[in-house]
Amino acid sequence: MANIYITGGTGFIGRNLVPLLLSQGHNCYVITRNFLSFTQSALHYLKCDLMNCDAFGDLFKVAKPDLLIHLAWDVKSQDFSSSAVNQLWLDKSIQLCKSFFISGGAKVIVAGTCFEYDLSRKVVLTENSSCVPTSLYGKCKDYLHKSLYELCKQYSTSLVWTRIFYPYGKGEEQRKIISYVVNKLKNDQLVNIKTPYDVIDYMHVTDISRALALLANLNISGTYNICSGKGVQIRHIVELTAKRCNKEYLLSFDDNNETSKFIVGDNTKLSKLGFNCNYDIYQGIDTYF
Repeated sequence: MANIYITGGTGFIGRNLVPLLLSQGHNCYVITRNFLSFTQSALHYLKCDLMNCDAFGDLFKVAKPDLLIHLAWDVKSQDFSSSAVNQLWLDKSIQLCKSFFISGGAKVIVAGTCFEYDLSRKVVLTENSSCVPTSLYGKCKDYLHKSLYELCKQYSTSLVWTRIFYPYGKGEEQRKIISYVVNKLKNDQLVNIKTPYDVIDYMHVTDISRALALLANLNISGTYNICSGKGVQIRHIVELTAKRCNKEYLLSFDDNNETSKFIVGDNTKLSKLGFNCNYDIYQGIDTYF
């Protein structure tokens, strides 16, 4: 049993991860900017706005810190990948982790992104693939990884850096592809997909949470792709969703294939830890209904 501090614990991934960690016997201290009075013996909410905090050390006085899982980042806006807020998240993330180490914390797990990689090559991405991020979001995540690696050497602590690919599942933001299609079809509205030939590695949020919990329970460090290891064409996902609604007749697709994306990860390293996905894309889509 460990004392686990979690940022982003009320977000899309965090809402699935926290109950899993609690079921495994851990004490969870969820750092959130919203005041939540609900608590139970092993679940505690700590009110803190990470973007406006300069005394992170006070957070870690509540209980002896064993592990920090840092999921929080602002990715809700349409322009999040180019927003200047990424730089602030970078700075505050470094401050947070440094305070955690100074307070005696031994290990951090941080949510990185597949957008750290060089995506122009359109190859299956391993943890050793070159990182040439093009967006400010990807650049800040990549710089955070490198900064925390040096910080962990300085404090003799452990870093697990996770490169999360494309999360999906019920409860995601409504602009995400499956939720967008489901909502359109439920209202009998036409759905036009402009990038039907993109091939993307989607991983169900439940499986992402299971992978993070596994990494939390093992005495390991290093970089891990959090992905299914399988690419699925957007057109196929949309057609499966429409078939589930019996409304395939409301679909249309642009045929321009010149700018299609290929973003697929290799999850061999994660699999060697004994991890397997519980959801394929068919089972994942069913969870929306």
